Amino acid sequence: MLSPSLQAVAQIYQDSVVPVALADGELSVLWSNQAAQTLHPSLTMPDGLRVMMISQSPQEVLGRLSRKNSVTILLDTLLGAASQVSFTKIGAKDQPQEILVHFFLDRNSGESPLNPQGAEQVLSSFSNQFRAPLSIIFSALSSVSRQLERSPHSKNEAIQDSIRRINQNCYKMLKNCGNITLMGRYLNSITGLSTKRIDFSAHLEELCRAMRIITESAGIPLQVSVPAGVILICDVEKLDLVFLNLIANACKFSRQGNAISITVTPNSNRLMITVADFGWGMSPQVVERAFDPYYSCNPQTNGPAGAGLGLTLVKRIINEHAGTVAIDSREGQGTRILLSLPLTDDPSLPLTLCDNATAYLSDKFSPVFVQLCEISNMPLP
Repeated sequence: MLSPSLQAVAQIYQDSVVPVALADGELSVLWSNQAAQTLHPSLTMPDGLRVMMISQSPQEVLGRLSRKNSVTILLDTLLGAASQVSFTKIGAKDQPQEILVHFFLDRNSGESPLNPQGAEQVLSSFSNQFRAPLSIIFSALSSVSRQLERSPHSKNEAIQDSIRRINQNCYKMLKNCGNITLMGRYLNSITGLSTKRIDFSAHLEELCRAMRIITESAGIPLQVSVPAGVILICDVEKLDLVFLNLIANACKFSRQGNAISITVTPNSNRLMITVADFGWGMSPQVVERAFDPYYSCNPQTNGPAGAGLGLTLVKRIINEHAGTVAIDSREGQGTRILLSLPLTDDPSLPLTLCDNATAYLSDKFSPVFVQLCEISNMPLP
């Protein structure tokens, strides 16, 4: 609900061709006009503005706004038009409670906003341009590996290690390509749910059985506790991506004695899911920014730890399912990710059979191998 002062501003800009949004003191979108939503479709989401700020920290912008009435930055979006964005305080002088956001198309960029078809074309081209060379590299690695097995140098550990490292980094590139492409679809509002009615209990058990093969090879046990017979209507592939990202993070930021558990508890009309580990944990400052796109932090070095899209996509997917996600973390003790999903079912729909652990592991490019590629050595194609 907009305050009276914001309602007056919204009325002024409602039909304007000038792209305008209204935000609260945390830069969450409260309202945006059609011109702004056309330019940046992610503004239809409460966290759309923060997600778009790839090269700018929302905290830094808010800090500058606490000292000035207006701040202008260059918004570097993943796709589409480059924009200058002006943030103007409407609230108190020291801490802005309400913010007017103006978007100005950068006329020097020579670009214009992409429509959904154009954005999809760009994303598909980006994905294909990444995947095609990777396919050739994977094929060449497979050929070299087979030749090496038949050669007198087959015991050369240095050569074998080089092949493994090349293979591992190709998997990482494949993972980043998929995550960036999906993030681009979210930013341009060209993704949606492809829902199926599944036996969620059986499906999660099988997914964890496949993940356990990889986590235990790294010395990290994975346990799952889910009651039988939980039926759920969901996008199976996207929900798999949620669990794979969370397990990958738990393993990546691991320490000796770490263990990971997934606990599922039906609660009235909600499904409560906890993914817990005993890894390095996160500081309050890192937790605050954990869902920001392209933000990552290694707790041991305080440097970047990856592409910084895993938890961003987790939140997007869970929100897309009308669910919620929260983080409870303690430095040196571990992290708990708390998920909540609506417990929906429609008995008139057929029950879809999902992949079992064998199917996941028999495909060397399945999401299990791609998303968990940083945990242990991946199989050669």
